[in-house]
Amino acid sequence: MRAGLYFRLAGGNIRKNGKVYFPYILTCVCMISIFYITAFLARDPGVRAMRGGNSLSVTLSFGCAVVGIFSAIFLFYTNSFIVKRRRRELGLYNILGMAKHNIAEVMFVENAIIGAAGLVFGLVFGVLLSKLAQMCLFRLMGHVAGFDFYVSVPLLLTTSAVYAVIFTVIYLGSLKRLGTASPIELLHESSVGERAPKGNLPAALVGLVILGSGYWLALSIKDPLQVTLLFFVAVILVIIGTYICFISGSVMFLQLLRKNRRYYYSKKHFVPVSGMSYRMKRNGAGLASICILSTMVVVTLSSVMSLYIGLKDTLRTRYCRDYIVTVRNCGEASADAVSEYIGSLISGSGLKAKNLVKLRYFTGYGKISGGNVDFGADGLLSHIYAVSAADAGVSLQEGCALVSAEDGTPFETLSFEGWRSYTVTGEAPDLPIPESSGSGAVRIVLPDSSDIYGMADFYSVSRHGAEEGRTLPDLCIGFDAIGSSDEKSGLSDRIGNGIGKALESGDGYESYRCTGIEPELDDFLAAYSGLLFIGILLGAAFVVAAVLIMYYKQVSEGYEDQSRFGIMQKVGMTVGEIRTSVNSQILTVFFLPLAVSAVHMGFAFPMVNRVLQLFGLVNVRLFLAVTAGVFLVFALFYVIVYAVTSKAYISIISIKPARRAA
Repeated sequence: MRAGLYFRLAGGNIRKNGKVYFPYILTCVCMISIFYITAFLARDPGVRAMRGGNSLSVTLSFGCAVVGIFSAIFLFYTNSFIVKRRRRELGLYNILGMAKHNIAEVMFVENAIIGAAGLVFGLVFGVLLSKLAQMCLFRLMGHVAGFDFYVSVPLLLTTSAVYAVIFTVIYLGSLKRLGTASPIELLHESSVGERAPKGNLPAALVGLVILGSGYWLALSIKDPLQVTLLFFVAVILVIIGTYICFISGSVMFLQLLRKNRRYYYSKKHFVPVSGMSYRMKRNGAGLASICILSTMVVVTLSSVMSLYIGLKDTLRTRYCRDYIVTVRNCGEASADAVSEYIGSLISGSGLKAKNLVKLRYFTGYGKISGGNVDFGADGLLSHIYAVSAADAGVSLQEGCALVSAEDGTPFETLSFEGWRSYTVTGEAPDLPIPESSGSGAVRIVLPDSSDIYGMADFYSVSRHGAEEGRTLPDLCIGFDAIGSSDEKSGLSDRIGNGIGKALESGDGYESYRCTGIEPELDDFLAAYSGLLFIGILLGAAFVVAAVLIMYYKQVSEGYEDQSRFGIMQKVGMTVGEIRTSVNSQILTVFFLPLAVSAVHMGFAFPMVNRVLQLFGLVNVRLFLAVTAGVFLVFALFYVIVYAVTSKAYISIISIKPARRAA
């Protein structure tokens, strides 16, 4: 066959099957554009030049990889809908005399045209929107992007190569389906309904057990440190359980409805129940995919939006003050020198200091079990912070202590074997020490500063041995700065440089640093802006995927039901009865995933909240409000998509009043 004939056949096939090919090409364009934009920002010199830009570039690179992997899986999955729809057409070509290798060559040209169109338009839109995306990202971070515009040729080649490989794999998958089927199978497969799966009750029970296990895991984890280990386990269990329940559980439920003769043999329910019973294996998988994608959209967007909106809360929880100076293993003379320098710096800069705090504290790692503290242990350890009652602003009797653990562990006694024991009389307050309220932290208040010095010595001996020398408590000086942005500009650098000089006149220290809300704001803003941007792009990709699955389900079911509803109209069903059954079926099929997605989100909320706690977000009300808002907006969008795609279904089955015989 001539190449020109291949192109004419391929072009005609694409035009003829425009209802299935156009959304697919549009999806390719969206995925390629998102991939290019994400990779562009990850390599953008302007992004890397910002403070925190390196970590932001790493985050964007990770998001780029996720988009690429998701594109490969999803495009391969959606292409199977197109191949299934066209197998009858390909079988007809084979019967009419075209050899399979000729059909394969036509399919190659079709895939080449679709891939080229997707790449060209995807890269064009990616290049055009890359500047807008850069400006939005800079805006999120509080910066202003320049007016320079450039196109990354290496990135164009990389994107083209990645998606050329994806389209090649998709084509090879289509060839495999073509090569393993006979012409008769190709001709009749698209019109063959699926049998109802057997053994639905055992499979449904297994699915419920797996789903329940995922729910139980999500609700039972209390320690945020364990969330990182078990989060993905719970997610996988929920995904597997969802697919099994939608496929087998839905069939079992429909069989129960069929046994209810009063319900099943009504005009309103007979058609949708009987139709779904013989298609639910494939239908259930599609519904489960929509459900999982919907949940991913809500979880992703609500998480990253909560982190970004609650950035100041996160920093305030972690650092307590605008500026915090800490000096490790600090001598008394060194502590006095640093304190004097901080006072002179504040008075000379025009700033006013508020909530000034100065304290000596102990920090170290130990294993705590039943109130017993072992500083010499290894493995999963708690981060221990201890201050005197005077520095904590409380009063304590000799032999008493206040203890608080972030994981909620209660204490009655606190025992250091080989040193001292204390009776716990209450919970320790929050301490103005960086990260003392973080995951795995344990805060301790002891009666006197001598207890803090004694704990530091005991820790040094237990952890390192007596030959290492004496360990001194650390110094912490924190304050909130009241002043203009110009007055605060560069203050953390001046503090850091000045402390180094001040400590030269002291009596020893190990290390020092200046942290706090103001010094860390740019780094956190860069990281959380990157997460928000990646979340929006991934959310957009998941939404596109969910919409395309919904559309293809409507189209494929419309073609399957076209002849069936025509027959029912001929045997006496009115147009109104057919429309009622159609609406009942569509409502059941397409709003069930949204309802189950809401249930998934409800059970996932505690676990996701604990994951966010690892990032420092402890404002549960904020996360709840953002999650509810995201879900409501997505539900509204879901309804709009349902209305649009259901019209495609109605137009395909062409329900029209039957003509009366003359």
